Amino acid sequence: MVFVMGDDARDLPSEVAREDPALLRPNRDAADTSPDPEKATSAMPGLARQAVGAMSPPADVGALVCAALNEVMEGIGFAPAQLGPDPDGLVSAIFCTGNNALLAAYPGLPVPVYPDARACSDFTVAIGAGRDARLVEARLEGEDLERLVVAVGRDDLLPAASALDQMLLEDALSDLAVLIGEVFATAAAARCP
Repeated sequence: MVFVMGDDARDLPSEVAREDPALLRPNRDAADTSPDPEKATSAMPGLARQAVGAMSPPADVGALVCAALNEVMEGIGFAPAQLGPDPDGLVSAIFCTGNNALLAAYPGLPVPVYPDARACSDFTVAIGAGRDARLVEARLEGEDLERLVVAVGRDDLLPAASALDQMLLEDALSDLAVLIGEVFATAAAARCP
């Protein structure tokens, strides 16, 4: 699928920002829109407050994705996530960037070249929502994360990429952020002689 971006398309970050590994870590201080158990339980008596506070409140899947991935994806040149339901009942987060800019900055990525200079490339994350929410897939222009890892020559990351769908959602998103950083850092290095 090809999307077209207008003239206000964002430029990719500077070389300095891409080379600073601290910028590739998920933003643990990002705004959290999930309920605060402390506020919700502050009026309860002691034991009831402890019992309810120990339970995890239902998480807003979209907010979890944005908190874990927006900073990383923006740091490598993508727009923040656009969230929406998937036809299969999943929650999808789509990160978009200009195709030409992506290929110029990360030549090691297996991304098709589109003839329209305004075309964009998408990184899509799909989450199976519900009580036991799990990461279902992460793809760049149709290439799943495992293929991306292999395409950039980082076979050492394959076990971690393959295990994401077996993890708790917050852990999977945290590990995904690290893997995305590794894949894109390796793809950027491909343009250096």
